[in-house]
Amino acid sequence: MFPAVPVPPGSGLRPAIDIKLKPGWRVDPGKRAFVSASGERCPPSPRLPKGSRILPKVPALADIPPAKLSAPERDLLRYAQVVFPEGEKPEDHLAVVRAWACVAEATLPPEVSLPNPVRGKSKR
Repeated sequence: MFPAVPVPPGSGLRPAIDIKLKPGWRVDPGKRAFVSASGERCPPSPRLPKGSRILPKVPALADIPPAKLSAPERDLLRYAQVVFPEGEKPEDHLAVVRAWACVAEATLPPEVSLPNPVRGKSKR
């Protein structure tokens, strides 16, 4: 489905890829890498554009040791985003992100749109 009205350039919304890590993996925000429960590291590809960031979807849980989290909270740690600089096309980097050893799924996020002011009006 195409948006009714695309988000205008300069809106501050940056392009991203949503990722779900394999079980036992999480984002290590301070190191810009992924870490497993056993301590194994999975650095992201150096082919990401300069200014890209990897962010956990639930940042409040990222600094808590996994042993202190409930099973649903540990599952939430598996979700993250690769956020690109404005102007980058995330679809150009999807194959690279999907190839990371720690990634279970990588998808483009839903397309954001604004309501179309003409569509909702009835003709009288």
